[in-house]
Amino acid sequence: MKTYNQLSNEQRALREWLNSINYQDQSDNTEDLTETEYAKQLKEITYLDISTNETEVIIPKEVYLLKNLDTLCFRSCPNLKRISGYIDLMKNVLYIDFVNLPSLEKLPEKIAQMKRLEEIVFQYIGGTTLPKEIYKLKGLRSLSIERCQSIEYISEDIKQLFKLEALYLKKCPKIKSLPKAFYQLKYINSLSIKDCPKLKITLDHLEEFDKLKSLTISNEHLFTLAKAFKYFKSLDELILCNDKNIKTLPKEIGLLHNLKELNLMCCYNLKELPKEIGQLKKLKKLNLYDCSKLEELPTEIEKLTNLQELDLGYCSSLNYLNEEIGALKKLRFLKLTFNKRITSIPSTIGQLQKLKEIVLYGCNNLASLPTEICSLKKLKELWIDEELLSNIPKLRDNILVNK
Repeated sequence: MKTYNQLSNEQRALREWLNSINYQDQSDNTEDLTETEYAKQLKEITYLDISTNETEVIIPKEVYLLKNLDTLCFRSCPNLKRISGYIDLMKNVLYIDFVNLPSLEKLPEKIAQMKRLEEIVFQYIGGTTLPKEIYKLKGLRSLSIERCQSIEYISEDIKQLFKLEALYLKKCPKIKSLPKAFYQLKYINSLSIKDCPKLKITLDHLEEFDKLKSLTISNEHLFTLAKAFKYFKSLDELILCNDKNIKTLPKEIGLLHNLKELNLMCCYNLKELPKEIGQLKKLKKLNLYDCSKLEELPTEIEKLTNLQELDLGYCSSLNYLNEEIGALKKLRFLKLTFNKRITSIPSTIGQLQKLKEIVLYGCNNLASLPTEICSLKKLKELWIDEELLSNIPKLRDNILVNK
């Protein structure tokens, strides 16, 4: 057994506790470290992963020696019911992750004294609700609840988290509603609800969410929340990606006048975009990657005059690229990867004088490129299949052609 004779009593106690939670020392001759050397090593610890088969983790007072610890993770502790001790002495921890703790019942009361703690993530935990102690974290800014199969509700005590800015719910099949107190939180700017099929959203108080900037939702909530889009005056990011049930978008999408990013990546069954998308005058990024059933873009695409990035990669049903694309004067990146139905690029592409990169890999039926592509003075990269190289016009020498 290692005795660590050169360490102080506090260092020795901390060392033994770290060993008990399966923390792996990085040094080769750990038993020979001096007190000064070990103090230096402790300062280098910023991340601590706690794993145990015990029913309780007791955090010793010596953890104050971990002065630069900012991330704490309790991972795969199948029997863990309680966390107790001096968690409050981990004064610089910003982030705590509770992962795969099916038996967790209680957090230490002193967690309320972790003044710098900003974010907590619960994944695969048991119980019908969260441990009540988290609601004492007055400075908490982000709360994530993911893949918690038995969680049914969030306590009304969430009102005590008055600084909360972000709530993320993902794959919680039994949760039925958000607490009424949630709608009273004034600083919520990011909300994510994915794959929570039983959750019902109340529209009555959503007008209070005028500070909401980022929204991630599934199809089952998309058309319900669309009725409140008129209230989301600050929303600049809407994420709908990886949802096979989305076939179209609600016409209310046009009410999101400050939207800057719309992400529909991997919405495999999306067949069309509504004409109201043309009302998104401030949109800068439109991601339609792998929307494999999308056949065409609406002509109203020409109204997206602030668009800078357009990703149409793997839109394998897309029949053509609109001539209206020439109206997107601020476009910098155009991706058409593996669009096998597209046979030509419209000559209006020559009007995109800010275009820096074009990706045309896998466009097997594209016979040639328009000569107007030579007029793109800021074009720096062209990604294209080698077979097409002989059919492209003479490009400037400073354009990198990737094949």
